[in-house]
Amino acid sequence: MDAITSEYLDRCGDGVVEIVAGRKSVEEVRRELWRWFEVVGIDRTHDKDGLDPGCVRRDHMELRNPIDAIQNCARWVRGRLVGGAFPAAELVFVKGEEEYGNMVRDRWHMVAKGCTAILSGSRMIAPKDDPIWEMFGDFSRPWGPFFKQELSGGRLMMMTRAVSRRESMELGIWERGMSLVPLSSAIAEKHGSPHYLAEAWRLDNEFTLPGEAQPMVMSRELWADVG
Repeated sequence: MDAITSEYLDRCGDGVVEIVAGRKSVEEVRRELWRWFEVVGIDRTHDKDGLDPGCVRRDHMELRNPIDAIQNCARWVRGRLVGGAFPAAELVFVKGEEEYGNMVRDRWHMVAKGCTAILSGSRMIAPKDDPIWEMFGDFSRPWGPFFKQELSGGRLMMMTRAVSRRESMELGIWERGMSLVPLSSAIAEKHGSPHYLAEAWRLDNEFTLPGEAQPMVMSRELWADVG
């Protein structure tokens, strides 16, 4: 990796941390990158297939994709915190069900044999701490989107929908007295690379996810074994 690309990646990573911390917007970070491009002599291009610094696609990968990952991580944490009322989740199609529905359900059925997960009709449901989520998540992370990285062109994408305690008990995947495995620093470290995601796990301040009115608190107090 050359020095320019290395500095570009560092600047993108630092920019993501600033965005998540609420100190800068995505557009502010992007404009700072553009000014740096001019200083080092990089031409900005609208080549959608290019992967060099300065290409629209590369900028999207280094800024938007990490932000999406942190948002999905935050929603997963939020879902775990309400696990008493909604201890399970259902894997649902955002797009691609007509083309890939049978393939996904067949894989779920095969993997579920070693987990608590079930296939109820066409519905794929499992407790939120079931290992099947890591098996299906992009980069083995237990939060969505699922399958987005597996197929070119983004033709298939899946997310989760909360399943109530009552319905989970009716489906036979939950019993009275059960509880989810507590969130811990071990879970954070396992899924906390690269550094922008590690930073998201440890934020002490509040930040608001784009498009959502309520701030999401990502503090050390979320973790069972972190004081």
